[in-house]
Amino acid sequence: MFNLLTNISLMASNQTAIPSEVRTAVCSTFLCLMAVAALAMIVVVLMQNGGQQDIGAISGGSNNDTFFGKNKNRSKEGKLKIATIVIGVLLVVFSIIYFVVLNV
Repeated sequence: MFNLLTNISLMASNQTAIPSEVRTAVCSTFLCLMAVAALAMIVVVLMQNGGQQDIGAISGGSNNDTFFGKNKNRSKEGKLKIATIVIGVLLVVFSIIYFVVLNV
């Protein structure tokens, strides 16, 4: 693993730097994408219901036998949960790309 990281850093150091105009444009683009993803994350999280209905699972009141319990991923809450995960992953990817381009 260490050899792989060393090889990647050596390859990166041998390459020419990105022109400043291109770096500025790419950094600005990814900064805007991160802002949009952050706002989308806030909206999606605020649209979700609180976890109060799941508090009954502590006392054994599980709803897994109902139609809603079996089809939870197809409901609005399931779709919002998946959207939260996807937007979070995009936010992390945009951040990594931004800081890699910024430091090259």
